[in-house]
Amino acid sequence: MGLLLGLVLFLYLLPNHEGMNPSVPPIEREVTNVEAFQPSRQILKKVRDATTADRSVINADAMQHLLKLALNVTPDIAEALQMPERQIPIDDLRAHPDRFRGHYLWFKGQLNHFEPTQTKHPIHGYKIYEGDLQVPRRDGTPDVVFFYVSKPADTDLKAGDFVRIEGYFMKLRDDHLLAKAEKGPLLIGRQLKRAYPDWQAVDQLDHSVLVRVENPIWKNDTWINDRDAWLGLPESENVPLWHLASFAMHQSSRITEEQKRQVPFFVDDKMLAEFKHGSRDQGTLVRIKGRFAYDFIHHEDRLTEPLIRGDDGELHPASWQEALTAAAEGLGRVKESHGADALGFVSSSRCTMEENYLMQKVARAAYGTNNVHQCAAT
Repeated sequence: MGLLLGLVLFLYLLPNHEGMNPSVPPIEREVTNVEAFQPSRQILKKVRDATTADRSVINADAMQHLLKLALNVTPDIAEALQMPERQIPIDDLRAHPDRFRGHYLWFKGQLNHFEPTQTKHPIHGYKIYEGDLQVPRRDGTPDVVFFYVSKPADTDLKAGDFVRIEGYFMKLRDDHLLAKAEKGPLLIGRQLKRAYPDWQAVDQLDHSVLVRVENPIWKNDTWINDRDAWLGLPESENVPLWHLASFAMHQSSRITEEQKRQVPFFVDDKMLAEFKHGSRDQGTLVRIKGRFAYDFIHHEDRLTEPLIRGDDGELHPASWQEALTAAAEGLGRVKESHGADALGFVSSSRCTMEENYLMQKVARAAYGTNNVHQCAAT
């Protein structure tokens, strides 16, 4: 609220110097032309999957048409195509294939096989890769999803790895050779991606899982066993990370405010030394004072309207116009009576660099003082 008040005061009080505020056109978000990625209904009408004979045939025209479309589908385009947030049950596709034909869908499961084909790709320079994955049904039994893509996997995937495929649903397919499945959905996509199973809530940390990531130890003025310390987030997205993240997410709502206050802050050299020398276990609960913890905005004690102290010494609710006027008049009186340097402006470490810049601009441009401070500077 303080920052918003400061920003509004800045806009309200900043002198109107000519040429100081050049006209800048508003930034408009580019609208995705989703029509260019909608499959041809005429081509899809020729796809058949009602009989065993139909499901044993790959409709070449439809497959090549969808391969060309899928090759340029990015996450924002997939969103514009209304790719569902939840995985469509395979039984629903089997019951109503015509309803879903041409829709952009996704599935996650265990990879069975993935290999290049001899079929020519409709775009020069690309190959067609085929594969299938096992997807658990509602009752837990495995089902099969088939796919064709235009690019090799983004990582070195092998049979048994957990993967995600996104693509246009083309038809139901039978395979009595490799997958040995009937009425499996066939997706035409861009690329196979590594994925991870949905996590169940972790109520108790398993240290045998956490120690899969080796902690470096500071010994004899040097780091030892520091290989894993250099991992970035993409490389460390594995079981230990998600095990700890699930535990933290599900425990945060169970810890009382009193228990949270008992957790030590990670702010002193003693605790840092304990982590460096390996005397603190992985998964140790600590509090870190950061700049972007915004959960407090939902706290029941948070102010939701301006307050002005009245003649009775008590704070009373007021409108924004009343509060801004009172603040501007009060700051103006101090400046008039004691000079601009009698004023001081303190910003917050929770603000971004741009917001802190605005606060100092209020102080210097609107009030003529260099008395500006920010709590993180102390």
